[in-house]
Amino acid sequence: MSPITDVRAYRTYVENITGGKVTESNTKTRIISRYTELFNRYALRTPDGVFIKDPSQKNQIVSEGQAYWQILAADLARIDPAKAAKYQENFDALLKGTQYMIRLAKASGSWGEFPAWKVKQSGNSVVLDRDQYGPTANSAADADLDIARSLIYAQNLVEQGLWANRGYDRLLNVWLLQARSLFVEQNGVLVLGPSEDWNEFSFTDYLDPAGYKEIAAYLTKQGRVADAAFWEKAAGDSMKLYAETLNDTGTFPAQINVRVRSASDIEVLAANNTRMSYDGIRSPWRIARYITMFAENNAEAQAAKNALAHGSQNNFSHTLSREMDAAMYLPLSVALGSVSSADLADRIFRGRLPRDNYFDNTLELLGLVDTVFPRKVNINNTPSAAPVAPPLQPQTVIPAPQAVPLKDKPVALPVVVMSGWDKDVSYTASKNVLTVHGIGSRGDYDSLALGAVNAEGYSKLVVTVESIRGRMNANRYIGISIDSKNYAGYEVANYAAFPAPVGKRIADNLIDGQLSVGEQLVYDIAGKGQIYLGAKVYVEPNVSITYSFELQK
Repeated sequence: MSPITDVRAYRTYVENITGGKVTESNTKTRIISRYTELFNRYALRTPDGVFIKDPSQKNQIVSEGQAYWQILAADLARIDPAKAAKYQENFDALLKGTQYMIRLAKASGSWGEFPAWKVKQSGNSVVLDRDQYGPTANSAADADLDIARSLIYAQNLVEQGLWANRGYDRLLNVWLLQARSLFVEQNGVLVLGPSEDWNEFSFTDYLDPAGYKEIAAYLTKQGRVADAAFWEKAAGDSMKLYAETLNDTGTFPAQINVRVRSASDIEVLAANNTRMSYDGIRSPWRIARYITMFAENNAEAQAAKNALAHGSQNNFSHTLSREMDAAMYLPLSVALGSVSSADLADRIFRGRLPRDNYFDNTLELLGLVDTVFPRKVNINNTPSAAPVAPPLQPQTVIPAPQAVPLKDKPVALPVVVMSGWDKDVSYTASKNVLTVHGIGSRGDYDSLALGAVNAEGYSKLVVTVESIRGRMNANRYIGISIDSKNYAGYEVANYAAFPAPVGKRIADNLIDGQLSVGEQLVYDIAGKGQIYLGAKVYVEPNVSITYSFELQK
């Protein structure tokens, strides 16, 4: 099934960009083509790095653009892993430019670690721009935090083996230490300011609760639980501020003033008589990312529904670009299963304005990537090491049998690979035996479904390592998911539950530690009825590992 939950929106979207033939591969091809076209159009290549210029604004360069295109480079590596090295080259060149913007800010007297929010081309490099307040050396908090999550995505790709290790984690740790200063605590509520350098008001759509949860997940994975708690709180408080903003102002104004009397008494006012336009339009997109990845309670879900209703009442028209408005509301509409999503998808591709607006084009691309290939996290809110893109070429495998009644003795488990997504990994499956083959030029992960089974009356699932042909250098080979819900193969590593077998521990949904031939992994399944099994696997080139599955009393 497509990652898009609203089939009508998905069909309309694909038909508009492929001339009527609905396939996931065409969807992906279109997004890749659009990324390549726009990156080549906007990239200013200099000895000091690559900078994203805006032709519609006299080629201005802002930190926000650097952040977006670093995120898109990581997204495209996730979606198109065959060209991961090229996307890393783009990411690294952008990051070099971002770091140059930090040096410009510091040279002008900014005290923090973040880039100047706006620069301009000067010869074969860039220099600070000027506005009514003087040199544009201050940071922009939205870009600062979007860059942080781009570094998390980069580090995840390193851990997946898709990108070479360039020390993103070291840079990220420094970045996150400084990033907490972007928030001001008002009577127990964390409020994001506009910059590390000033704090007169807040920008509504700077709030990114999903991004803060992703930071918390990264820190949790590093064992930094106390640091993670700050970002968990920032995420919850930011969703609360979105809800209060809509309740108090009836919209998402560009700028807001927040007055916190207590955690349950928050007032939000539109600042400087601003309204929702190009500033503020990212609010529904930011909310959609959170709802898709992390929504935890009815209040948050209701806030998302209210945000969608607000857009609908205004016919999803807030800026000069109806296509961008649609792109910012489409992820939210799809996340909530709204019938309006088909119209929004159609609107994006009905026609483009006859001007080259970098902001519109970039946000349209980001909104579509988040709709068609949304990022997910696993049950523990820790980013999985497996990419979440749909399969490039689904594996051709044995059709899945129905769950079978189990006899009163050890019974072979029906193992069927439904769909993996990685070209460097293949499988053979027969009866209760699964063999994973490394067929590419490098080690890689995959996510697969293993079918349904009636476990009633049994207390243990035993997975035995039957053989290892070839040399494995890694310390993690496989993790088994046991869940009451059924997931497609590419979804398993991100949604399904991965319990630890007896005497083992789990890291990134894989059993931590090397496995040996004959070793048995024992899972407690006492009291369960029908269960759905899946696996996340890792295998290196020219290696085949065979596992058998069995239910025991």
